[in-house]
Amino acid sequence: MDRTGCAKECPVYSVNVFENGLVTYIGYEHVEKEGKHKIKLAKKELNRLIRLFEKSNFFEFQESYFSEELYNEQTTSLYFYYKSRRKKIVENNNTPEAIKKLEKELDKLIEIPNWKKVR
Repeated sequence: MDRTGCAKECPVYSVNVFENGLVTYIGYEHVEKEGKHKIKLAKKELNRLIRLFEKSNFFEFQESYFSEELYNEQTTSLYFYYKSRRKKIVENNNTPEAIKKLEKELDKLIEIPNWKKVR
């Protein structure tokens, strides 16, 4: 997931979860943790995230919930690659609640203690 800047001071960062449980985070602007960091998720937590994406029917959503008129608003790109399927959703407007819920779950990962700084 990538979150872009906005006209205000929106946090700009990316967080990626890989199939082996590795999570990478890069904080760019207006974030508590700046720079590159990594952490390893327990298998149980990784499986919980995968189930959330599956239950949301992620692959059935539109690819864009984006409005050019809201260019000053933060834009989020959410990606899911699973079982040889790929999907990217870009949003800044009229986003379905299920997508927002997935984004919040990924945001929660940033709050996990013990991230390791990567050079």
